[in-house]
Amino acid sequence: MKRCIEGITLVGTCVTVLLMMSTAAMANQSALTEASWASSSAALRSRDFPRSTHPAAPSGTGIIRGTVVDYAGLPVPAAYLTWLTEDSPPMHSAKTDATGSYELTGVPALAGTGQLWMWPGGDHDPRYYCRGLTFLDPGQTTFDFWPGRLPLSIRRGGPWAGGSSVSVGLFGSNETSPDLMTYQPLTVGVADLYSGYAYALPGGYTSAIVTFHGGGWPSRRTEALEIEMPQGAPAIVQSGQTGGVSLVADERDAARAEVTRWASGARGSMVTLRLSNLRGGDVYKITGESMNGGEPVKTFATVTVPSPAPSAISLRVRVPAGVPTADKYNFEATRIGGHLDLVASYQVCAFSASRHSIARGESVRLRGRVPIIPSDSGPNNTMTVTLFKHAGAVGQPWTWQAKGWTKVTTIRTDFMSLWGRFSTPNQHPRGTTSYVIRFPRSFDPSWRGFTSVETVRVN
Repeated sequence: MKRCIEGITLVGTCVTVLLMMSTAAMANQSALTEASWASSSAALRSRDFPRSTHPAAPSGTGIIRGTVVDYAGLPVPAAYLTWLTEDSPPMHSAKTDATGSYELTGVPALAGTGQLWMWPGGDHDPRYYCRGLTFLDPGQTTFDFWPGRLPLSIRRGGPWAGGSSVSVGLFGSNETSPDLMTYQPLTVGVADLYSGYAYALPGGYTSAIVTFHGGGWPSRRTEALEIEMPQGAPAIVQSGQTGGVSLVADERDAARAEVTRWASGARGSMVTLRLSNLRGGDVYKITGESMNGGEPVKTFATVTVPSPAPSAISLRVRVPAGVPTADKYNFEATRIGGHLDLVASYQVCAFSASRHSIARGESVRLRGRVPIIPSDSGPNNTMTVTLFKHAGAVGQPWTWQAKGWTKVTTIRTDFMSLWGRFSTPNQHPRGTTSYVIRFPRSFDPSWRGFTSVETVRVN
């Protein structure tokens, strides 16, 4: 999302971890620990990371040193930090020692284009992002992290209430501080009201984004609202202090985005993106991007919400044919002039028949691949999927139980070559038959779903 202030945390490690998610190294426990940051920071979606591949990454002899302390001023050991530039991936990373001190090396001279990310290391710790920084080379740049906080209240109660995950992002900058952003996940559960704090680095914050996740991240549907500071005056955060501006978020006021049906199927599929509870007069830019960077950002449309606003706006959008199988494709509706960014994702599956037209008595075999995250999918990183059939040419099942369909068999996916790949036994349809694969949720940010339907015609 255009919100880079990039959270210092395991940063260099973070992007590395995102890549590791597609390798066997993911099974290593230490990798999983770091991957929790990469996964939950899907809050920052893939587009929060610079897209440039930069064959020659910038380097230098400069040093960044500083300390990381918590709200009470106590040292934070084992916090993750990294530095980067506006157009390069995270570079050298480091961890704080027992005194909360860190040192990053190999830093080039940067004038207003440097960035620092920091994550204290706990599953629900805030991620801090700072950009617009100046780094010295030769020489030393000092940057300390000591957060303050703002009171925060969140009330559940929207049509999708009941999820357990809420994230809060604070945005702001002023002439005396770098651009700032804080992202933090909160465990809200099904309680009607959450009361706590939003932590942030010292500075002036002009708005906050509260996102209600509907299971998995990014999800096939999300709710979010933007809280703008009263009278347009920034909320001032100071180290070790609680600010006087209280943030209040009511889920019933959230704007919503969803990809209808199961939000899963073949690349190239045409799907419906539904936006609801929008504010009249606002303008949204509709874009799409694969979660892991396999497809460049695509702009679909710019939409102005009529006034008075309708209950919902629906757009027909196509999943690009170039999205890698088993990736997610994120449809994003970004409010122009603000930070509100609604994301609804689509899981890309592969499912095809060896032949789509056969003579009576001949056989057909079906193959494909479904989303699967290593180390959370059962023994040997495999998944059990279910093959269903239905007479005639039909679309995806409407219910998880696949009412009206006939269960054919269950299949264990592959592990050795491609995670999530499967192949069915030979099928002998007596007439035109539609086939579909149902797959369970594997791991955040995956959810259960169906592949697209394959129809085999019998002559």
